[in-house]
Amino acid sequence: MEMILDNKYELINIIGRGNFGVVFLAKDQRLGRKVAIKEARTGHITEGEIEVLKNIKHAGLPEIYDCWSDGNNDYLVMEYIEGTTLLDYMRSKGKVGETKALDIIGQLCDILKVLHESKPTIIYRDLKPSNIIITPEERVVLLDFGAVVKRDYSDIESKANYGTRGYSAPEIFKSQKAEKSADIYSIGKILRELLTCEHPDDKKVTADNIRFRNRSISKKTEQIVLKCTQENPLKRYQNVDEIKNDINDFRKMGSRNIAFEIRKILVAFLYMFLLAMLIKPIITKGIDLSYEYIGVLIICIAITLLIHMSIIYFPRGRRTAVTKEKQIWLTEKKMPGLWLIGVFIIGMLLGKTQNIRNDMWVDLVDNSDRKVLLKDNCVYKVEDKVTLEIPSESLPQKPVAVTVIAKTSSGDLYESREFLLSN
Repeated sequence: MEMILDNKYELINIIGRGNFGVVFLAKDQRLGRKVAIKEARTGHITEGEIEVLKNIKHAGLPEIYDCWSDGNNDYLVMEYIEGTTLLDYMRSKGKVGETKALDIIGQLCDILKVLHESKPTIIYRDLKPSNIIITPEERVVLLDFGAVVKRDYSDIESKANYGTRGYSAPEIFKSQKAEKSADIYSIGKILRELLTCEHPDDKKVTADNIRFRNRSISKKTEQIVLKCTQENPLKRYQNVDEIKNDINDFRKMGSRNIAFEIRKILVAFLYMFLLAMLIKPIITKGIDLSYEYIGVLIICIAITLLIHMSIIYFPRGRRTAVTKEKQIWLTEKKMPGLWLIGVFIIGMLLGKTQNIRNDMWVDLVDNSDRKVLLKDNCVYKVEDKVTLEIPSESLPQKPVAVTVIAKTSSGDLYESREFLLSN
């Protein structure tokens, strides 16, 4: 694309399109810098847009360099902001983490605060992801001020052709006066989309509790979204400082949803216990897979699955799964295998624990039919015989195999035959 505008701006390529024009990436031949040039049909680059960019200086707003009209089109030359739109950012990353989402919203609040506190107050009205740039340094920049309006009670400037369905407040489409609360409504919609990856104009998206879509977010963040998006403007936050205060409260409390973390830990321990139950009969000698054991194992599996479903799946009959491995193995897609290995090792250790009971009493009787007090590591002298007596009441209900092993002082072992005793 070889085209020169105003004898000094060399057009490079188109970087954006809108309803009323296009945005070019261009090079200022005199200063040698890249710029963004907005071209729109005459009358569609408003004085309000020019005044905002000319009079308000903020790191989250592009700087204006030049403007002119050739009779057919209007042109606005602005600072070129390198980065990606928030819309493309969400498409590439999917659901944004709670902390990161609130950081983006916090920066948006800082930009809107400058607009809302200007004299006269400026209402943006068309806040949406495609008008927001995320720079490589994770800085948030607001673009496209064609829909801005001054809050002037003598002139209602809100028109239905300004605003975007799903993002803009309902009153915008009713030709009502534009207030700060209209921008706050849009903030709530953007925050919800960041956390759930659901477009707010999707017919499937309802006003339900957003934690049904993402159980990993905190109750505090959910309350921020719900308060921003109230239908009644008077029930919303009345200024962006109130939103920032709630975000700061979230940061003080910590980003972790404690209740959700406890539920995830409980699920992990349930699986660990079940794994130990499965491994133990295999690595423990002398235990057969009896019908009783299999019955207990089936009960454990059923209980584990029921508790798992009650935690991972939504209440009230909703069966939409929340997340993938991170809710189960306590990771955020960083090291899922590490937790799986850890659970397996712990299960092995538990499985190796022998199920030995010390309540089967054995008496030693000498040749005079007298019971001898048994103590560990003691030497008992006997003459021609000794008798080992096992009281029937100390025997378990199931058959038990008994083997007598004698060990000499030199370490030699003598083992008797195996006897099967039953009560």
